Amino acid sequence: MAGVLQQRLSQVAREHELEVLREKMDLMRRLEDAEESARALKETTQQQSRLLEEYAREVHMARAELASTQKQLAMAKQETERGNMSQNSDLVEQQKREIVALR
Repeated sequence: MAGVLQQRLSQVAREHELEVLREKMDLMRRLEDAEESARALKETTQQQSRLLEEYAREVHMARAELASTQKQLAMAKQETERGNMSQNSDLVEQQKREIVALR
């Protein structure tokens, strides 16, 4: 009877040991999966960071280009206004000469 109990105890111990090994292997697989997920997340975060930096540079360049264009537009508007005033002055002078010539 003691031999049967000893065999049964040894069998239960082996089964328990196998179960512990299975759990350990499962935990190791889960750890590997978690580490892989962490690496992928880190890579994605780095990619997003690079994209944000690139976007910020593009926005900065676009703002500078917009400011330059606005400045050029303001200068062109001033030139147009000066040209119009000059044309108006020339027309007034021409009309004065025509009036004087008609008298």
